[in-house]
Parts: sequence; C-alpha cells; structure tokens
Amino acid sequence: MSSNHKRISGRRARAWWEPTYDPKLESSLAEHDWQFGSSTGPKRSFLSWHNLKKICQDGQVQSFENLTFEDCDIQGYFEHRPAIAFKKCRFHNCDFSYSDWYRTTFTDCEFKNCSFALTLFDDCEFRDCEWSRIGLQGSKTDFVRTFLNNPRDFVSAGFSGVKAGKENPKEHAAFQSYRLEQSKAQLARTLLHSHKEVGDDATYYQNAKLHDIQEMKSKIYRNAYRLRYREDWCDRGKGLLLIPHCIELGLLFGLGLTNAWGATLLRPVFGLVVIFVLFGFAYGYLGWLCADVQPWQKSFDITMIAGYTNQSEAGQNVALRVMQAVQLVLSIIMYTVFFSTAVSRNSRSRS
Repeated sequence: MSSNHKRISGRRARAWWEPTYDPKLESSLAEHDWQFGSSTGPKRSFLSWHNLKKICQDGQVQSFENLTFEDCDIQGYFEHRPAIAFKKCRFHNCDFSYSDWYRTTFTDCEFKNCSFALTLFDDCEFRDCEWSRIGLQGSKTDFVRTFLNNPRDFVSAGFSGVKAGKENPKEHAAFQSYRLEQSKAQLARTLLHSHKEVGDDATYYQNAKLHDIQEMKSKIYRNAYRLRYREDWCDRGKGLLLIPHCIELGLLFGLGLTNAWGATLLRPVFGLVVIFVLFGFAYGYLGWLCADVQPWQKSFDITMIAGYTNQSEAGQNVALRVMQAVQLVLSIIMYTVFFSTAVSRNSRSRS
C-alpha cells in the first residue's frame, strides 16, 4: 500500500527504556488503512493519520469500538471534526510516539505496554481507562486542555526499563528509577495545569494531590541515589536531604488530609470541633491538673486562640502547660489550613 506519510522508525530497536522495546518487531510492521471489517483489530501494523483521514467524514464522529491494537505504531496529526472516539478498545504494546491528538476521546480503553513519549493530547478525554507499564517522557508527553478522570493510575503506571549488559546493574536500575520519578513529577505538573481548564473540581484536586506527592517522591528517589551511588562527597552530602524530604512528605500527607488537598473547607472546621471536644474531655478527666477550672471553657478559649492568655498562668503544672501548648498548635494549624484553602479557592474561581 502506498502512502505519503512514512513511518518514523528506530524507536523499537533503540529505546531500551521503553515498554515497547522490541528490535525483532522493528522491521516487521506493515502499513494498515484503519478499515478493519470483521477483524478484531490490527496487529504488527503502522497506522497513520494520512490513511485515517481518507475514511473520515466531516460532521460525523469517527468511532472505533471493541478493537484490539497489538504491536502497532500510531503516528501523525490526528484531528477530526467533531471528534475521533475509541470505546472499549485495547492498546497492547503500541507506540504513540510522533503523534498529535486533537478532540479525541478514549472511553473504557486499556493501555498495556504502550509508550506515550513524544506524544501530544490537546482537547482530549480519557475516561475510565486502565493503565499498565506506560512509557513516559516528562517534558515530551504533553497534555493540553485534556481530561483524565484517574490521573494517579496513569502516572503510577509509568515504566522505565534497564539496559542489558550494564557494568553496575543495581546502580543502573536505581538511576532509571529516579529518572522515572522525575518524569512522573514533570508529567504531574503538566496534568495539573491541564486540569485547571477542563474537568470537574474533584479531578482537579486529585491532580493537586498527585503533583505535591510526586514532586516530593522524585526528590527522595534522587537523593537516595546520590547517597548510595555517588562517589563525589559533595554530591553524596546532598543525598542527606533525603531525611528532611521524607519528613516533608509525611507533613504533606498529614496537612493534605485536613482539607483533601484543597477540595473542602469543612474538614479543618470539623478538625477544630474535634480538638475542642477531645481536649475538653481531657481537661475534665485530668481535673487534678487544673483544679477549680471549667474544662470546657478552657478548651473553648484555647481552641479560639484569642482566649489562650486567659488560661495560661504562672505556676501551672508543667503537664498542663504542655497540653495547652499542644492544643494551641493544633488549632493554629487548622485555622491556617482553613484560611489558606478559602483564599486559594476564591483566587482560583476568579482566575
């Protein structure tokens, strides 16, 4: 079959870090025309936009349903009005590199051992898709105004292989792991930016959580690699940042839970109520620490912060002062989270 669009070859033979790496497959792909008849889908094929546009009709959705694309290279500038739609399709060992997708929807599709490096998705949708061993390139896997309703599953499926025959295989594997985490962090930022413009709030805050956690994980992996494998003492010393980064990741999880990564204002308010109740019971139970004091009034004053000075007196029992200080710190955290969340949500709604 003749075509004006030639396949850009070489990745399956050279890109050993990709899940699609298969030198034997490189020269055995035959060009396919996107007309599948009664078959279940193409195998060992090269599919291009040049051939797809021959069957596309303006004003109609170009749809593909319940097909299996196996060992395929898909390349080109895929744009159709109103849209291209894949439903309940399976993409196994497919390379999407050198392809740009516009107004395309993927619904209930499965992506297994696929590469999205050097791929652009603009104004596209991925709904309820399954991901397994996905090749990513943080700076060149691009999502613009594109919606994914399970971004964490997508990023978690990121894969990077190792090159056979390396002199230090364990070091090489650790290096590939930290580079993969960096790519995931870059991609999480891209997804967060994309979902500022599309999708619902729930998905946006999923991406906010994914971005914060993945950014910290990439730093932890990088510093773990430095600490273990770098010979330069200066570089190895930087690896000690692993400790504060682990602490910061723990704080992110803790603070993120207090407002669902910015999704709700009710959680910090509920947190203040819980603090008031718990410490009220504590002061009442430990009456010997604060004799002649109303426990619920004390708990309320400290939870409101403004009344802390009314409850802090010289000569108080050390244990009581520590309890009051702990309550004060927890209350300040809840107020900080509440007001920062309120400002952030208001600013986002106005941007």
